Amino acid sequence: MIPFLRHQVGLRRARPELDAAYRRVMESAGSCSARRFEAFEAEYAAFCGTRHCVASATGSKRWSLSCGAWNIGAGDEGHRALQHYIATWLAVTAVDATVVPVERRRGAQHRSDRLMCAITPRPKAIMPVHLYGEPADMVAIMAWRRKHV
Repeated sequence: MIPFLRHQVGLRRARPELDAAYRRVMESAGSCSARRFEAFEAEYAAFCGTRHCVASATGSKRWSLSCGAWNIGAGDEGHRALQHYIATWLAVTAVDATVVPVERRRGAQHRSDRLMCAITPRPKAIMPVHLYGEPADMVAIMAWRRKHV
């Protein structure tokens, strides 16, 4: 049988750090203080090499905040992977924009050639998805975006 996902290897490597974080949260009675959120945001922004990070409680909220931050709205289109959780679809429709689904193949997340086929006169956003342990090809996506959007 071919395993679907192999999280055990990464979990073994990260276990000491995860256990320590779990203990800190449990010892503080599970409180999620503003100080902890701010510390997380600062650390994650530094990890990503960006100035800012905004933490959210859910993926749905994250996608909605992203659409708002990019001023996506009526008349705009958001290109997103067809095989993905509905949160990205709902975030685009929540701001009255139109969803343009892009088919994907295993090992070819948001391929630039498929994006080119899906291009329309009003693209405003490409919503790449890192799915099933396969990251989207951000280099190709950003190159396509610079050329076509």
